[in-house]
Amino acid sequence: MKNVPKLRFKDDNGRDFPAWRDTPLEKLASVERGKFTVRPRNDPKYFGGKTPFIQTGDIVASGLYLKKYSQTLNEDGLKVSKLFPVNTILITIAANIGDTTITSFDVACTDSVVAIQPLKNIAVPVWIKYSLDTKKEELDSKATQNAQKNINLQVLKPLIFSTPCFKEQTKIADFLTAIDDRISQLSQKCDGLAQYKKGVMQKIFSQELRFKDENGRAFPAWEEKRLGDVSSFFSGGTPLTTNRTFYDGNIPFIKSGEINSSSTAQFITESGLNNSSAKIVMAGDLLYALYGATSGEVAISKINGAINQAVLCIRSEIDTYFLYSYLFFEKQSILEKYLQGGQGNLSADIIKSLKIPTPSKPEQEKVAGFLSAVDEKINQAQAQLDALKQYKQGLLQQMFV
Repeated sequence: MKNVPKLRFKDDNGRDFPAWRDTPLEKLASVERGKFTVRPRNDPKYFGGKTPFIQTGDIVASGLYLKKYSQTLNEDGLKVSKLFPVNTILITIAANIGDTTITSFDVACTDSVVAIQPLKNIAVPVWIKYSLDTKKEELDSKATQNAQKNINLQVLKPLIFSTPCFKEQTKIADFLTAIDDRISQLSQKCDGLAQYKKGVMQKIFSQELRFKDENGRAFPAWEEKRLGDVSSFFSGGTPLTTNRTFYDGNIPFIKSGEINSSSTAQFITESGLNNSSAKIVMAGDLLYALYGATSGEVAISKINGAINQAVLCIRSEIDTYFLYSYLFFEKQSILEKYLQGGQGNLSADIIKSLKIPTPSKPEQEKVAGFLSAVDEKINQAQAQLDALKQYKQGLLQQMFV
C-alpha cells in the first residue's frame, strides 16, 4: 500500500490510526527564512547582547534540541533580525544542507537558516524534525551550486511528507525522544569517562599519583629513558599499485588511518608482501602513525597484517600498554613540538628520540592494568552508544516513508 511505513503505532485503545496522507510542508508549518540584513555581517555594534544568534555551525553541532550557541545579538542586532520561539525547527540551507535541530529557547538566526514553526494541533516539532532528517539527501540533490550549495523556500515549502494524524505523530515523537534521551545519557557517560581518563593520566604521568606494591610499599623512582635505547622499530611500504597480482589477497594491509581498527579496506598477497617494503605486524604490536591526517595517533594492533610506510611498529622493553598510554597522552605536545604549523611529517628518528618517564616494570604493569580497565569501560559505553544509534537508525527507516 502506498505511503505506509513498516512500523505503525496504535491509539490508546489498540485501534489503528487513520491512513497517512501526502502533505506539503507549508500545510504543516510556517516556513520562514532567518533574517540578518547587516553588511558587513561581523559589524560588532550588533553583537554581545542577550539574544542567542544561531548560525549554521550551531545547528550542525547540536542534537535533537539546540542547547548551545556561539554568538548573541544586542537590541540593535535584534532590530535587523527576527525572533523565533521555543519549539521552532531550524534547518540549514547553505553549505551544510538539511541539518536540523529544535530550539529550547527563543532565538534569532542568520539568513542561511530557515525557521519552521509547526501549526498548532497539525504537526509535532519532533516529528517534523525527524521527517526533515529523512529528506536530507533529497534536499542536497536539489541544492543550487553557486559560490556554495544552497536551497531556498521554494524548495522547502512544497516538500511532500507522508503524514500521520497528530496523535500518531505524538506517539512517534515521544518514542524517539525517549531513545534520544538515552543516547544523550550514554554520550555524556562516554564524555565523562574520557575526561576522567585524561585527568588521571595527567596525575599518573606527572607522578602526582603513584602506585604501591602488594605490600603497600612505594615502588622505586621513575627513570627517564630514550625510547630508541629500549625499543626496536620498523615501518612498512606499499606494493606497486599497478601490479594487480599484489592485491586482493588474504593479508590485511594496515594504513595509518586504520591502526585502531579490527579490519582493513585493502588486502595484499604474499607476492605483494615479498616484492615490497611492506612488513608484517602481529596483534598486540604497538603502531604509530607517522604522517597523514592521523599523524601522532597510536594504537595496539588488533590484527595480524602488513603495514605501509606511514606506520611505525614499536617493540619495546617498556610495557606495551604503558607506552601506548603515554604516547596517547602526549600526542598533542609531540605534534606541536615536531610539526611546525601542523605541516610536515613525524619520523622514526623523532620517535626514537622521545624521552619516556619510566617506572619499574611492576609499577608499569600496575599503571597499564588501571588504564586498560578505564579504557574497557569507555569501550563498553561507546559500544552501547553505537548499538543504540544503529537501532534508532533502523527504526527511522521503518517509521518514515
